[in-house]
Amino acid sequence: MIKKKSKIYQIDQSGKIEQTERHTVLACTNGSSTTILLKKAEKRKLQKLFKTVGIQKLFPYLTFAALLAVLIKVFKPKYKLVIDREYQGHENLIEDKLKVYLEDLGVKQAVHIEFDHVGKLSNAHNLAYQTAMSKRKPDIMVGANEVMKIILGTKKVGSA
Repeated sequence: MIKKKSKIYQIDQSGKIEQTERHTVLACTNGSSTTILLKKAEKRKLQKLFKTVGIQKLFPYLTFAALLAVLIKVFKPKYKLVIDREYQGHENLIEDKLKVYLEDLGVKQAVHIEFDHVGKLSNAHNLAYQTAMSKRKPDIMVGANEVMKIILGTKKVGSA
């Protein structure tokens, strides 16, 4: 059976960024799929860094935007991207930071994003959950160092 690609891409998260007792997985689906994993130990390192510099309140939003940027860079969505409403009231900040991070990562195409309810029955939700429960391997794994390089703008195209 051939999966038909939709004109809408969906992203869902399993394990919120601030829940440092569990891994965070973001999944993007549209017939095909990509997942990104940030392990709980790496989240704790990031949380500690944010606390050290006195901006711990920004920890979940900037980290979420950085993970979205990596996921979008790899997945290369061509149509509207619907991101599940994980952080209502902070969506403008996430979107603004996401645009900066994508530019820093060399993503030239405009990405039309929208925050909306994705739902527990979506492929994105199921994929994120399966990956978080170690029933499926993540496509991308990132660590605290890589996330901080994106947030600080020091992760440029071609840098490791």
